[in-house]
Amino acid sequence: MGVLLVSDYASTWFQESRILKTLLGILVRVVLILLTMQSSSDGFVCEKDAVHCHTSLKIDNAFTMIDPINGPLFVDEGTLRPILQPDKEVSIENVITADGWNTTLPLLTANKSMPGPPIFLYQNQTITIIVQNNLINEAVTIHWHGIDQLGWPAMDGVAFVTQCPILPGQFFNYTFQPRFSGTYWYHSHVGNQRDMGLYGAFIVLKRKGEVPIKNQHIIHLQEWNHKFGPITLLKANLNNTSSSSESILINGKGEFENNEAPHEVFQ
Repeated sequence: MGVLLVSDYASTWFQESRILKTLLGILVRVVLILLTMQSSSDGFVCEKDAVHCHTSLKIDNAFTMIDPINGPLFVDEGTLRPILQPDKEVSIENVITADGWNTTLPLLTANKSMPGPPIFLYQNQTITIIVQNNLINEAVTIHWHGIDQLGWPAMDGVAFVTQCPILPGQFFNYTFQPRFSGTYWYHSHVGNQRDMGLYGAFIVLKRKGEVPIKNQHIIHLQEWNHKFGPITLLKANLNNTSSSSESILINGKGEFENNEAPHEVFQ
């Protein structure tokens, strides 16, 4: 069973044939991969008999195409290599590649990943999610997209409407009780932080679901423009020089003009 989450800003994806060809090529690979997948995505799962569950999201600054030990990377025929050690191979395990463009781009992560970790719970369970803002100079809120928040209006995560933003170094406890099962998602509700990677799946399961969690798989589709970070995008918008997306990411990974950027391998 696949779960498909699509960004709100998908209207321009299919206007350029190059992007369409890239998307179709990646989707074929993903479908083939999903046929062999046996395990569920890593994330938080609320136990079925629990009344109240607790988890947390830590929001951090990060960069694409950088390894914590080996520094900036480039793509060489499907392999990541350090710029300063081009003969060395680097695993994608601790690297956010995005579309493999050989330039580092600032982004935001939840629990060190893009997309953020999925959250699974069951109908009418109460959940508390502690959001910790580790960003250097940006406030943040998290919106639980599609959750009606009846009885929990202060938990909707809309900055300056339902809450004050979470300042750098501060925490906020989101506590609410989803009533309806379905495929939802969470994302930042401040500026363009969502476009910079701050989003993830939020799945509310039926009590008598027919498909076990381990057999449910999440596919995130995201447009990506490796030309712009938060500041450069703001400047481009002011100067009316911004452009459409360069590539398509699936679960945070893709490729630009067949640059053979590495993808996930599921076993």
